[in-house]
Amino acid sequence: MAVKVSSVRIDSNILANKAAIDQNLSAAIYNMANAILQTSRMVAPMKTGRLRYSGQVTGYGLEREISYNTPYAAYQERGMRKDGSHVVRRYTTAGTGAHYLEKTAEAIVQKGIQPYLPP
Repeated sequence: MAVKVSSVRIDSNILANKAAIDQNLSAAIYNMANAILQTSRMVAPMKTGRLRYSGQVTGYGLEREISYNTPYAAYQERGMRKDGSHVVRRYTTAGTGAHYLEKTAEAIVQKGIQPYLPP
């Protein structure tokens, strides 16, 4: 048995729906990235506050990046220098520590994207 398709009608609403889906997904990723930033700020090491307030979300559409922009941000995130030396043994603020951004991102991503979709 064979099926022959002689014409295909494309509903113009499909393209409109795809645009709406892309827009909602982009908004959800933006909301999720900002949630990661705000939550990680609360657990980022704080001595002067400079590290916490250097955080930002960049990018657009479906690609967002959360970063902290101080010379020592990566050192504080890892809890040691890149070569493994100078391990941070004590953080000055209770409840803060290494992997503040990584742990926060993992926790928020595990919740899924649903809570961040626009209403």
